[in-house]
Amino acid sequence: MAAGACWAVYIVLGRRTAAVLPGSLAVAVGMLFAALPVLPFGLASGNLLALTPHLLLLGGLLAVFSSVLPFTLEMQALKSMSTRTFSILMSLEPVAAALSGWLLLGEQLTLGQWLAVVFIVVASAGSTLTVAPQPVASSE
Repeated sequence: MAAGACWAVYIVLGRRTAAVLPGSLAVAVGMLFAALPVLPFGLASGNLLALTPHLLLLGGLLAVFSSVLPFTLEMQALKSMSTRTFSILMSLEPVAAALSGWLLLGEQLTLGQWLAVVFIVVASAGSTLTVAPQPVASSE
């Protein structure tokens, strides 16, 4: 329940932020606020001197591909679709994780988990196919 509530807050605030700030700035502000709660733990660990250029490069690549790129794309999507459609499509993330674990790591899914994957995919497809098209804003 708490995770669902946090996702709802993220979607509503993300849509408002995307409407006010350009996509890249919205992501930068979001990443800054996301880093603040864990910053004290990183500083308290005392391992800052262990950061080599190679480790910083790997950390930077991880940040770009796991957070910056997906969140930038999400901010763009929030500008062009309803929060209802976006929230249903966000449910595909666990599906992608489950399928990646199955394909790449050899994890086994139970029958119930496979049914959940199928239901989520069907709901997402139905949601996107039944939404009325929104007019594209003119750039004039």
